[in-house]
Amino acid sequence: VEHLGDLAEYVPVMASIGYENEPINNTGHWFFWKGEPRSHQVHIVERDSWHYWRLLLFRDYLRLHADEAREYELLKRGLAVKYATRRKLYSEAKTDYVRAVIAKALEERPELHGRFRSRLEA
Repeated sequence: VEHLGDLAEYVPVMASIGYENEPINNTGHWFFWKGEPRSHQVHIVERDSWHYWRLLLFRDYLRLHADEAREYELLKRGLAVKYATRRKLYSEAKTDYVRAVIAKALEERPELHGRFRSRLEA
């Protein structure tokens, strides 16, 4: 979106098409999901923000690097078993891996590297 509004602006619209909200610890990022088991996810972020670019950097890097995508798949499968009923712990357990992939992706995108490199260290 061009400007991220309050969560309350999105909840009724997303609920009308079956999405639920899951609180996350990031500012500037709203997250919705649906399905049981979870089958759809929507991230609402401001266009051209760090949240926007980190999602695209991660996705694009995995698309270009099949070996990394396979490693991520194996990690997710293992964590899904370990944290089957503890979604927050599952997500937290992926954090270091995701950050490492985003760092690699930034190395391949010099036009973004200088702009966002410090965000990985935060």
